[in-house]
Amino acid sequence: MILAVEGLDGVGKTTVCRLLAARLDAPYIGLPPPELLLKTTTLFRRHDSLARYLYYLSAIAATDAAAQPDVLVIADRYVASAHALHLHVAGEAAQILRNLPLPAPTLTFYLTADEQSRRARLSSRSVPLDPFEQALNESESFRTAVAQRLQSGPNTHVIDTTGQTADDVADAVVKIWDRAVHCGRDASTEH
Repeated sequence: MILAVEGLDGVGKTTVCRLLAARLDAPYIGLPPPELLLKTTTLFRRHDSLARYLYYLSAIAATDAAAQPDVLVIADRYVASAHALHLHVAGEAAQILRNLPLPAPTLTFYLTADEQSRRARLSSRSVPLDPFEQALNESESFRTAVAQRLQSGPNTHVIDTTGQTADDVADAVVKIWDRAVHCGRDASTEH
């Protein structure tokens, strides 16, 4: 089982994922997982790189392998991110990748925040923005396209993190997760 947390950079995904892992006693796996981290190169910093797209999709396979029907994994980014982070990859190979039947998470939570809050969180980090984060900040159309792709999957619940603590967001996710697991299905998408 995979509980995936998606969202633009700066909405609180990693903090919420770590809280969820502790509360649900589940392993936390970021995308890409630590065992697949590669040395950063120009090729892998570019979000229009076919090689980077393939690399992220291989990370999906590694995360899927860690999850079993009776083992919950908390995924900090998953299939939606692999595709959304590579919207600028063009060509026939990219179209084939976008149409692959990839493993679907059990539930996805798309975290969002108002743009002022998101940028404030990003600027509070001690590392400079990577090229993808810069593109999100500089182009509203790119940011909108990425956000739409991230929340377009089935069984996706949208949670606005603006003005909420990470604990509040994690509580909301756990309630929805528990309801879905106990009902045996995802009854409705909540906003």
